[in-house]
Amino acid sequence: MSKLIRIACLLVWAMAGSVFVMAASAQDNLQTNTVFGALADSPLWAAYKKQFVGSKGNVIDNVNGGISHSESQGYGMLLAIAANDKAAFDLIYSFTSNTLAVRSDALHSWRYTPTAQQAVSDTNNASDGDILIAWALLEASEAGWGQNHRDKALEILTDLEPQMSEWPEIGLILAPGEMGFDYKKTGLIANLSYWVFPAFERLAHLTGARRWLRLQASGEQLIDQFVIQKQGRVPDWILLKKGHVNALLAPEKPPLFGYEAIRIPLYLLMSETGNKDLALAIIKAAQTASGQKLQVLDIESGKAEDVFKDAGYDTIVSLAHCHDTGTPIRSSLMQSLDQNYYPATLQLLALAAAKQRYASCL
Repeated sequence: MSKLIRIACLLVWAMAGSVFVMAASAQDNLQTNTVFGALADSPLWAAYKKQFVGSKGNVIDNVNGGISHSESQGYGMLLAIAANDKAAFDLIYSFTSNTLAVRSDALHSWRYTPTAQQAVSDTNNASDGDILIAWALLEASEAGWGQNHRDKALEILTDLEPQMSEWPEIGLILAPGEMGFDYKKTGLIANLSYWVFPAFERLAHLTGARRWLRLQASGEQLIDQFVIQKQGRVPDWILLKKGHVNALLAPEKPPLFGYEAIRIPLYLLMSETGNKDLALAIIKAAQTASGQKLQVLDIESGKAEDVFKDAGYDTIVSLAHCHDTGTPIRSSLMQSLDQNYYPATLQLLALAAAKQRYASCL
């Protein structure tokens, strides 16, 4: 073998080794990319349990008549994992599986009303609730918290597949639930806050199914349409029509950036690969003059219809500012929990994301 050939072979081997090391490093990063333990040092989890987790394990939406839903149960399970609180996870999941898993498939009825004669009367599911529950179960399995959690998560995700459909103009689309969202046979009412971006990354990694990354791509594409066309104002509900590339405002729904869509920038910031520029564009479009609060906006006019008054929502703004400018999250948001279920939940998710991805923000 000539000297030149030997040198060429060494270079090829060196390059191959570098590629292998880079791939292994990326894989290691994905394997440690978990929310587990992100709230282990936070005093707010104990406050959250006291205020919103019932003795049976029902996570209580105190603003909506004390109901629970698959979304609240999924959030509660995920936050228990972030707090490394197996007892709370087991309690919340026990209620979830015993009370909401009443369908013929592995999905969950979306609402539990404790004061009703029939507490679970609507068997329709909410796709984001099922995604959150499956994500939490997979994380619990990774933590060694249960032998059957992974199998149950895979059953949920398999039974959720019929609620995903291929749209040639957009990609893979997620329906909000099994029933009630078709529009005149040629359209679909969708909700972009049901695209749980940090879950999609983990589901893709932990199951090997690429459809979750395809959902992430379609969601970001649709969000980008509104960021460009409506100057950062993304609606709670959208209409997708066959043959149309662009999404429309959903008919018979308020044309607002409101209490649904506020999760979109948070999910993008929570996600390792989520488009942070989209998150910042949404935040900047909706923030007040002080820059500390967000506003409910009319999508068409941009007029502020209301202000997100609860302090928990401010944590999303503070996290976005930290990502953008390096300004630390306000200490008050790390020390005092919001008094209402929904903003308190988003507050803890934002703080978990800060611990996981933006340590300098704390």
